[in-house]
Amino acid sequence: MSIFLHSILNVLFVFFIKFSFISISMGLSACNSAGHLSNHADIAPNHAGITFAISNTLATIPGILAGPVTAELVVASHNRWFPVFILASGLNFVGAIIYQSQSASTQIL
Repeated sequence: MSIFLHSILNVLFVFFIKFSFISISMGLSACNSAGHLSNHADIAPNHAGITFAISNTLATIPGILAGPVTAELVVASHNRWFPVFILASGLNFVGAIIYQSQSASTQIL
């Protein structure tokens, strides 16, 4: 009886931990969306819809290419994920540097 109770409590605890991390992740994702969705209205208020449409269209391209590129990298590296994470971290780092150097807080259009 004790082993059964212990395993049930362990499953519930693990479920609670997973649920907590997913909830925190979704909350932080909402903070991210609040930041970049308002950028278009701040930078070009008269053309926010057009700039959002263009950036959203361009942002779809990595989502289309990510699956095949990831599969190719994993297969080429003998089922290792290290090259995938190196490429992702490199792209994020370069993107952060470009954003930091090119971003402005003044209205452009």
